[in-house]
Amino acid sequence: MYWKNNDGTDVLRPNGFNEYLKEIYDLFLSLIDHGGKVLDLGCRNGLLLKHLVENSKYDLIPYGVDFIEESIRQVKEIILPQYAKNFTVANIVEYNMKPESFDFIFLDPYNLHPDDGPEIVKRVIEACRHGGKVIFTLTELF
Repeated sequence: MYWKNNDGTDVLRPNGFNEYLKEIYDLFLSLIDHGGKVLDLGCRNGLLLKHLVENSKYDLIPYGVDFIEESIRQVKEIILPQYAKNFTVANIVEYNMKPESFDFIFLDPYNLHPDDGPEIVKRVIEACRHGGKVIFTLTELF
């Protein structure tokens, strides 16, 4: 539904919202307490990651995964083209996360099938570096 009648120039609609969620993105930003790699599992078109990278006082390297090809194309070409190689079209279940490879991992559990939840959460925790954070976004509530 995000991409119906959207030619790819509307960067807000692919995230499912009618406006830029600055207050919510700032809340997530307040949880960033050091630099490093940030992974957003179900990143849509990368607006949250862009907000974090541009507004954090720390150096952040964004990574994202989404199963919608158009969203990943948009993040690679428009939203964060300088980090294009860090974005992948994939299902979260299939995404290979190496142990202790990210400092911050954002995950909306709403994006997971209940049967996959426990295994994905285990893998996410393993992929988070010591001193890092796993942040559940619950964007479906907004």
